[in-house]
Amino acid sequence: MTEVISTLNHWIDSAKTLLDKEPQIPLINDCRIEMELSDVWWDGDDDLRAAIENALARDPDDLPSRFVALNAYYLLANCMSPGGYSYSLDDRQEVHVGSALDPQELREHLGYLVRLRDEEHCADIPTIRWEIVNACAVNDYERALRLVGQLDALLPASTVHYHRGRLHFLIAVRNTWEGEEALEYWDLPLGKRPGGLRGSWQYLNASRLHTAGIQLLPTRARLTEDDNIRMATLLWRKRGIVAWTTRRGTRDVCGNPNVDSLREVVLRSGR
Repeated sequence: MTEVISTLNHWIDSAKTLLDKEPQIPLINDCRIEMELSDVWWDGDDDLRAAIENALARDPDDLPSRFVALNAYYLLANCMSPGGYSYSLDDRQEVHVGSALDPQELREHLGYLVRLRDEEHCADIPTIRWEIVNACAVNDYERALRLVGQLDALLPASTVHYHRGRLHFLIAVRNTWEGEEALEYWDLPLGKRPGGLRGSWQYLNASRLHTAGIQLLPTRARLTEDDNIRMATLLWRKRGIVAWTTRRGTRDVCGNPNVDSLREVVLRSGR
């Protein structure tokens, strides 16, 4: 246990150095602290959990300690294959190497650590931005939206409405993406733009939001060609177009225009 506490304190010191040089708080999928978690993977997390509880008991809002706690459990839950892996010694024998950790327990404990900090204690823009991502990492979207409310005292109302609406939209279209989303997906563009790949994600997210906003949603029944013709006829009547010129001559729109020629016009126009 003493060795684990010493290791944890070393990680916290490394986190202080990292946090001091970044314009934004690094996300909890960051690997720059170089945590050695293989012993935890093999033997279980009892000692690590106790050491982290001890550090956070002194001050749950201490950023370096909180960053290390969330960083460690996010990596354990998402990046270390807690279910174990298998390999073959030869063509006849397969060996399974299992972890001492339970994936569901890890995710639940990560959620506990995320919620350990009182939302009302998040009082600056970098912290709020970071905690919104943390909440979304454990699918606690209600907490994330409440954290947006903490911006009311820091930003103009129109800006807060924009970020609240953007987060609502991200939550709504989340299930339309294939696979698991990266944490950067939830990173709202608040405050200074971060560097590196995380900064590039802001442009990627803007593109994805635009695509999701103009993409047609699936309907229960597809419109037929005749449906398109009827809608186009009504639209052109409304615009005051009084006649069609077709291969068979000019027809009054108020009458019955040549359907075959009208179909060609609709299909060519893409309407």
